[in-house]
Order: sequence, then structure tokens, then C-alpha cells
Amino acid sequence: MRWFAVSFGFGSGHLIAVVLQQFTSIFLLVAMPGAGQISATPFQSAQTQMFEGLFGPDGGRRAVKLTVPSFRFIPIYSVQEAGIPVVVRSIHAAYTSDALKARVQGKVRVRAVVREDGTVGEAVVTKSLDAVHGLDDAAVNAAKLWRFQPVLKNGVPVRVRVEMDFAFVLGK
Repeated sequence: MRWFAVSFGFGSGHLIAVVLQQFTSIFLLVAMPGAGQISATPFQSAQTQMFEGLFGPDGGRRAVKLTVPSFRFIPIYSVQEAGIPVVVRSIHAAYTSDALKARVQGKVRVRAVVREDGTVGEAVVTKSLDAVHGLDDAAVNAAKLWRFQPVLKNGVPVRVRVEMDFAFVLGK
């Protein structure tokens, strides 16, 4: 059996290595033609055909490189944990012509992530006013144009989740 050393950047990769070892054992048993099999069932034949590309024309073994996706966990803090970001630039959401004709008024609440550089990343509507006439989309687009001073936690810029309300009010 082979051991694979894997690390995701947040601790020991021992558990992942054990899982990969077991996966490799199962993979090789299933994929190797005739490995521990007395007679092939239709399911086993399908598995062998599925892995047929891993073996040469004579059934010989080829090296197979197993890859593990790498990722970096980036925490998103609440304003209670990291602090309230200071607005540098705010943009008002514009009325759409359809919403003006329909005389729609009210608030749209948008939950957004302020990135380490002060820009707004992911933004979603949490309290909808009007998805038909485009006011929800206008609020999300406006939220993405806001800029903030980066929030520092222990002297390091961090991501912070914020909520923004956009009011749509018609004049007299």
C-alpha cells in the first residue's frame, strides 16, 4: 500500500492520507483486470471498462497520478467579531423605468462581503422588494460599487459580512 502526504494548510494531513490510502487500495482492486475476481459480474465488467484507459493494450499497469484539489479557507467575520467597516464611497441604487411606472416603493436589504481590499465581493438580496421590475438587481449592482476602508483584525485585513439597506422612495 502507498501513503500519500497531503496538507491543506490548516493542520496535519494525516486523516486525508489515510482516506487516500484506502481509496487507492480500492481503486487499484477495482481497476486492475482480474484482481481478486473469480468471475466478472455485469457491474464489475462495467467498472473494468470504465477504467480501461488506465491500462495498456496488454493490461499492463500505467502510473496514475491522483490529485487532490487544493483550497485555502478564508474566514468571513461578522461586524461583531471584526468591527464595522467605514464607508469610503456609497452609490445610491437607481430606479428602473419599469419600477417607476409601477410606482414601487420600499427597501431592499443586501448582504455583502467586504473583501480585504475594501471592495465588495459576493452580494445577495436578503429582503426583496421587487424582483419583477429590477429593483433587487439595482440594489445588488449598487452594493458592488461601494468601497470601504479595510477592516483590520489583529492588524491584518479581513473579510467582513455586512448588510445594507437600499431605500426606493418616489417623490411627490
